[in-house]
Amino acid sequence: MRSKLLALLLLATGWARAQDPLVGYEYWFDQADADNERIFVGQTPQNELDLGNEAIPASTLGLGQHRIHYRIKDSSGEWSSVLYRAFSVFETGPFELVSGEYWFDEDDQNRVVFPVTPGQAIDLTISPDASALGIGQHRIHYRLRDDHGYWSSVLYNTFNVHSAGPFELVLMRYWSDPAYQTPTDMTEVAINPSVSFWETANDILFCDWSTTGNTEVFFQIKDDHGQWSSVISASIDVDAVTGAPIAPSLPVGPGSVDPNMSYDYTVTPVAGAGGYTWLLPNGWTGNSTGNSVTVQTPGTIPGIDSIGVAAYNGCGASDTTWLVLLATGLDPGSFNKHVRLFPNPTNGESWIVNEGSTAIDHILMLNSMGQVIYDERPTSTDRYTLDLSNAANGLYTVRISQGTNTTTLPVMVQH
Repeated sequence: MRSKLLALLLLATGWARAQDPLVGYEYWFDQADADNERIFVGQTPQNELDLGNEAIPASTLGLGQHRIHYRIKDSSGEWSSVLYRAFSVFETGPFELVSGEYWFDEDDQNRVVFPVTPGQAIDLTISPDASALGIGQHRIHYRLRDDHGYWSSVLYNTFNVHSAGPFELVLMRYWSDPAYQTPTDMTEVAINPSVSFWETANDILFCDWSTTGNTEVFFQIKDDHGQWSSVISASIDVDAVTGAPIAPSLPVGPGSVDPNMSYDYTVTPVAGAGGYTWLLPNGWTGNSTGNSVTVQTPGTIPGIDSIGVAAYNGCGASDTTWLVLLATGLDPGSFNKHVRLFPNPTNGESWIVNEGSTAIDHILMLNSMGQVIYDERPTSTDRYTLDLSNAANGLYTVRISQGTNTTTLPVMVQH
């Protein structure tokens, strides 16, 4: 049965006042305003007319939205302006929910219908197929339908689609600056090798942080699918500000090498180092991120070469420490045990000391490209200062002439 429309729906403003007595009103629904469609309702003549308690039947109207129009007449036959109110006619209950539909994001052209167990109140659980959605955030929209064909309002939930596993954790980043968009002290540390589960962060380096002591630190973890975790925080006592490690000590290992041989080199572990980078001469093979390395020399090697090593951590890398290498087969006549050059490596000045009886008359220094960068004929016969403070880091060759004899010495500049 269709419900009746009461005058309360329309006559909240259905109150009138006039100088001539008011004798009645007429009303009509929607566009039914012909003479035989308007309905006049007479009233006892009065100066004020309250229509708040008037009951107006609407049983002949169909389901849906309608309008009621009305106007008031006075004793002189004059009519007021026409007023109207909108209202809806619904089915009377009881109602039961019988089905629903859902869609993703803005794709409401592809709504998916799902059944429900009919009832006036239901506990809804659906398993939507989201396999076609891309990785990222999405919305699912859904609504319910009753047994009279009426739909509920549209509801929605937000969810995220992630990559399928398995997952490996590969990177951690952390910061203390509360400016989340561009924190000034953000530090990234590779998780190497990657892991599927990480319980604690053991190697946290607070690179160039301005804060020490008890600090609120924010963390995020990234997996091998490029997905970041939620941000978590922890209160950490930052005892000291950490930077890049210092340069390693001089590598320990053979200083003279032969072709087609295997050699081991090692350095003393550097405090705060997360790994080491070994730099090998051309043609040498070997690989290590630890404080020792095993190398293989090629079939031919130059008379003078060098092996280098640098320490690194999440805050950066140290300077490289170089060990000068001499080929075992190098002509012994190229060296003079009475001429010494020290310190070597040097960060500024080195001294050439002549402990023999023949004076040094010419000193020539060449870079790795064979270019002469230093040419001097010293006046001192037993000790000479070699100023290398402006020379670039690298391996150089010093040729020292004593009459008809020439001594060749390598020197490493390392500022």
